[in-house]
Amino acid sequence: MTYNTPAYTIFAKSMVGTCCRESLLNRVRTKASEFTEELTEAIENVAFLDQTLFEEPQLPPQQQVVDKLADMMYASDMILDMFRDERCRVPPHLVAMEPEVRRIYDDINDLMKRLTD
Repeated sequence: MTYNTPAYTIFAKSMVGTCCRESLLNRVRTKASEFTEELTEAIENVAFLDQTLFEEPQLPPQQQVVDKLADMMYASDMILDMFRDERCRVPPHLVAMEPEVRRIYDDINDLMKRLTD
């Protein structure tokens, strides 16, 4: 590819982070930061740092099982919806799995009814 063609000129103008066909990374410099005593104390005093993030509350085992079964039921329902979606063609070997996915959906539904009744 030659650099003086109109196509390259348009492409070069649209490139992000380049200047005159060279990377701007050679102009990046790191800056050393100093942790002063005040900054360290401010970071330690932030309220959420002593809390564990993304901790799931401890649910009773039965409720945990029902929650996971609901996830499985939702996933199998999404698979069944994919089979019925007319916007995209589903390969025949996947469509052949529909009765089995339907059975899984129904079995999970029965299990959930037994656990929640």
